[in-house]
Amino acid sequence: MGVFLLIVQIISVMLAQPMIDEGMQFTENPDSIWNSIYYIGLIL
Repeated sequence: MGVFLLIVQIISVMLAQPMIDEGMQFTENPDSIWNSIYYIGLIL
């Protein structure tokens, strides 16, 4: 369960990153975030 919470925190940081940078990283493909979540799901 602790591993799951850690992964949720990582995802939260990834999702919050564009807001923290105020659009500097907003040009990145949003699909990359979902691909990361998908691969994390595969690992679990």
